[in-house]
Amino acid sequence: MREERIEETAIAEAAPVDWNTIPGNQRAKLDRAKASIRREVEKEFRTRLLAEQDQYRAEYDANVAAYKAELDAASQRERAHRDEERRVYKLGIEVARAKGLITLDDYNVIRSCLHPDSRASVSEEKLAAAFRVFNDPRIRALLVKEI
Repeated sequence: MREERIEETAIAEAAPVDWNTIPGNQRAKLDRAKASIRREVEKEFRTRLLAEQDQYRAEYDANVAAYKAELDAASQRERAHRDEERRVYKLGIEVARAKGLITLDDYNVIRSCLHPDSRASVSEEKLAAAFRVFNDPRIRALLVKEI
């Protein structure tokens, strides 16, 4: 305990070192030690800086990739919506231009399949033909009201 107090007092009373009074060969050693320590510190700083830079770049790339994927998905949805609207619009134009969507024979086939007196005697081929005519997208566009 007493020795510690003596050491503390000696350190407190010690005069600061005047680095200019160091002899030449000791000064050279000191300068080499300073340069070595500086290189180590700079190397450690450079290593940490590059690591942080790589971490930031990876985070940035991940954010950009996520945002790009989000934009691509939104663009794909918009493109699909636009294509569907264009298809329905073109179908509407075709329907508006047509003087009739189906021939008289096709109309009669459907009508005969729906008539109560002939419903039991309708053949499978006739029902299939009526279904094909009725399932035409132009007829659907004309008859179905989309909400």
